[in-house]
Amino acid sequence: MSRGILFIGGAHPRVEYVHQILKDIDVVGAADSGYDSALACGIKPQWVVGDMDSIAHPDQLQKLPSHAVDWCSQEKDETDTELGMMRLNREGCTSSILIGGGEGRLDHTLALTKLFLGEWVPDAWYTAYEWVSLLYTQRILRGSAGHRLSLFPIGNGPWKVHSKGLQWPVDSVDWQNGGYSLSNCFLEERIELYGVQGLFLVMRPIEEALANS
Repeated sequence: MSRGILFIGGAHPRVEYVHQILKDIDVVGAADSGYDSALACGIKPQWVVGDMDSIAHPDQLQKLPSHAVDWCSQEKDETDTELGMMRLNREGCTSSILIGGGEGRLDHTLALTKLFLGEWVPDAWYTAYEWVSLLYTQRILRGSAGHRLSLFPIGNGPWKVHSKGLQWPVDSVDWQNGGYSLSNCFLEERIELYGVQGLFLVMRPIEEALANS
């Protein structure tokens, strides 16, 4: 099983967090200005994809081997991140992680959340501040009492979820009418989430998620 990471544009986690996330990774790629983010963290990606319209120094790409640069037209239907996820898939990665994408344009952020409904779903997405992952069946999370968690429905409903160990149980949230669970709290070191119907995005502060990874 091969594990891949894709650096994308936008605010990235602190450098020490990035190096913690990179443990046991086989493939490191970048999408457009995610290349700049990787270099800023002291990481040299194996390849970069995209239309390169936001990369800081596109001339630097001329120094890379041709197989390491996938130049794409700006007239395309996929985002640079989607192209990067597709390349991870072609390289045999059965597990993938996104790094970056924090802050910046709201439309880009919303587009990134839609990746969790697509063909190549990331196992986790680390922004500068959050860890984001998909809940569709069961997930056990570890932390400490007082740690925070948010839960948002995604895709088509109906939605239903069951929880154990949270301060505010999510069983009765009116998900069908725009409900969500914001900054819910761990009551103990282990919580359980059971996706009964529909899909949910689980979000945690990055420092709390990595403290128990």
